[in-house]
Amino acid sequence: MTTTSARRPASRPLATVAEARRAARVFLEALGEPAAGREQADTVVLVVSELTRTPDLVDGTEGFGRHMVNDLALAAVVTPGPAGVKTVRALLPR
Repeated sequence: MTTTSARRPASRPLATVAEARRAARVFLEALGEPAAGREQADTVVLVVSELTRTPDLVDGTEGFGRHMVNDLALAAVVTPGPAGVKTVRALLPR
């Protein structure tokens, strides 16, 4: 299994899902070739989209997006932060 680990916090809060998708694509392109194939890049963008959306909470669940991320990722970890902010790390196949 080949993996790439990269951490890059957003330089500013992203206001929309579209901005988050664009930022993910720019980030992947900056990693250089062959950081990710088209299908893998699309998966990264999908995961970012789902994590950026406002969750649709029902009965204490974490919303649809988090379940999708868990299905797509090899592993996912949520780290709570201050003021209700959380960091989500997902290991995706390359």
